[in-house]
Amino acid sequence: MTIKNKKKRIVIGLAIDETPNQQVLLLINRINYFIGKLLDFNVLIISSSPFFENKFKCPYISLNDDPSLFDFSRYNNILSAEPLKDTDVIFAFNDTLANGRKLNEGLYLFIFFGLVSLLYSRPGNYQIWAPVDSSQNCSWICPYFFIGNVGFLRTLNFIDWNLSKSLISKSDRRLMAKWTAVGWRRATKSTLHQKKIKYKTLLLERTLVGADDISKVVCKFSKLNILRMLNSIYLKII
Repeated sequence: MTIKNKKKRIVIGLAIDETPNQQVLLLINRINYFIGKLLDFNVLIISSSPFFENKFKCPYISLNDDPSLFDFSRYNNILSAEPLKDTDVIFAFNDTLANGRKLNEGLYLFIFFGLVSLLYSRPGNYQIWAPVDSSQNCSWICPYFFIGNVGFLRTLNFIDWNLSKSLISKSDRRLMAKWTAVGWRRATKSTLHQKKIKYKTLLLERTLVGADDISKVVCKFSKLNILRMLNSIYLKII
């Protein structure tokens, strides 16, 4: 067996609790083949979902599930796992990506470009590749997926929603609470407890990376990104 001598490793972190779409399984297999085998990088899959055991020809680590803050607590659980190293590059995603609804050609290319860029990058380049949304006042990561250096991601706040709350204005918090109550697509089917958790994750999302730092450290899958435009066009065609 050939021993791979690359310092960096790809980690695929699955913060999901639903059965993934076949497109997502194909994406993982393609990452394992094209980047893992052809470019000679080790690939590790880590998840709390039993669905993925024995699904892929690469090492798999099973974690205890922590749904206390939905995907944020699962992301935190993955990033805190001891087998991960600061030099690893992680591609993590939640059920929004896992259902395949957003996964088309533009996003495929963004994911592969992000992984290759971070695996070969030098200090000072982008630390994260992720979707970014914005309002008139600020921008924020919308983490239904992200690709990043584990060492950098471990410095971010995925869990302390009280700290995030202290950094957001009262008027913005009111808007988040209102959106959770009536704007969230699962609002009519969610319990009051689930809505409270969703509100906490919105606080974390808004402050995950400071608005002033986003342009410096994040390669944005935003509405102005040509690959996101391509993704949207393909969605309309099909």
